[in-house]
Formats: sequence, C-alpha cells, structure tokens
Amino acid sequence: MPTGPSSPPLRVSIVGAGCLGSVYAAHLAEAVELTLVAREPAGGPLRVGRDLGGEVREVTVPWTSAVPADAELVLLAVRSDQAEAALATLAPARDAVVVSLTPLLPPTRARLAATLGDRLVSAMAGVIAYRKGSHVAYYTPRSLPTRLGLPAERHAAVVRAFLAALDRVGLPTTAPHAEVPGIVAATVVALLPILLGVPAAGARSTRCSPTSRR
Repeated sequence: MPTGPSSPPLRVSIVGAGCLGSVYAAHLAEAVELTLVAREPAGGPLRVGRDLGGEVREVTVPWTSAVPADAELVLLAVRSDQAEAALATLAPARDAVVVSLTPLLPPTRARLAATLGDRLVSAMAGVIAYRKGSHVAYYTPRSLPTRLGLPAERHAAVVRAFLAALDRVGLPTTAPHAEVPGIVAATVVALLPILLGVPAAGARSTRCSPTSRR
C-alpha cells in the first residue's frame, strides 16, 4: 500500500471507458499503475483535450475486460443502469476499494453495498466531459472538485493515496466527507425528471462511447 514518495504506485483500475472514465484514465496514467476496463476493450489510445481549444493529446493505457486481482482501488465510471452489472467485472479484486463516480440512488447503492460491504465509497466527479468529434473534451470547474465519501478506517490509506494522485495530475479534490452519498442521491433524484423527459420529448441520446473508437 503506498505510504510515501518512495512507495510503489497505487494499482488502480477504471471500469468504464466512456467520457468520464477516459478523462480520469488519461490523467491518472501519469501517477498510478493503471488498467482501463471495458466490456469490449478497444485497445487504442485515449484522445482527450481541454474544452475551448485545448490541445488534444493521445494517452496509451493498458486495456482489459476484468479488474486485475491485485487492484487496490477501482474507480467505477459506468452509466447508472450498468452499475449492478459491473459487479461481475469487479469480482476478481476481492480486497479493492471501489470508488463510485457512477451516481447511485439509495436502493442501487444498498444492493452494491450488500456485495462490496465497506469497500464501496460514493464519489462526485470533478470533471465535465463530452464527445467532441474524435476526442473527448473536458473541463474541471474550480467549484467542482472530485469529492469522496468517508471511507472505512481500514481503507483510509488507499483513499488518501488515490486523492493525492488526483491532485498531482491536476484533478482537484477535497477531503472525504460523510455527507457525499446523500448529496449524490439528492442530485440524482433532482435530475431524474429531466433525464426521463429527454427521450419522452423525442431527443436523441448523446451517450459517450469509448474514446478509441472512431
């Protein structure tokens, strides 16, 4: 477990190669031992760039279809309706902390917690990302750092190492807070009518596919 500058890098797997997962992966690849997990690993480089004319860069990361057994932390970045299905992907890493950037309603979170126990930590993404042509554009609002819920004491060191890695690669964070799961749930409930209203109005879906697919 990383405890200082001379320690080996944290072993992190990101489940979900859409817009959000791709941006976090492209940054964290500089600071951790990273794997990017997808149902159908594309295998190509990630192409990401800051919004408003930022330079697009290509980042090569290892792809896989399942979380490695030795992963210390898993970052869940799939759609809400895919969260429970992702449990099978997480199965090999029996001891890994699972940080969910996926917004979870209380019933879904309870079902995941029934399997993951105190390894599950709710989080709020500090990145807004979207597909722009052949790459993912993103920005990091100053008022929206990556926020994590309070981890169990036995996982605190891994969570601290993860937050330190995010800060080193330019993705700001705040200290873990016990209120984060409730804030996530309230946000999802508030946005649910809007999300349901888009397809009802006949609008097209703009889901973000993996970045290495053209």
